Amino acid sequence: MLSERASGRASVDRFMAIVRISPPCRIRSQRALARSLSIELIQAESRRSATDRPRNPDAVDFNMRGWGKFYEGPRSKTEIAQAKDLFDSALRLDPDNVDA
Repeated sequence: MLSERASGRASVDRFMAIVRISPPCRIRSQRALARSLSIELIQAESRRSATDRPRNPDAVDFNMRGWGKFYEGPRSKTEIAQAKDLFDSALRLDPDNVDA
């Protein structure tokens, strides 16, 4: 039986082998999963910001709310305009904010 350390090393080796020989379709799937997770994290941070700091948001809060609005459901012209307004608010507070 393998020790816990050897077993962990074997798992790492298997993972690295899969990554090295990943076909393009698996890589596309991994990228899609990463994008989905990124969007979910942005939306969760946007909701947290609106809940934790509803009356005194800073530039990062406005930025997260803007991206949350941008990625929310099907995008309409109204939602895009609302996201732009949130990004503009972030830039008014921090003109050097490259994320906004």
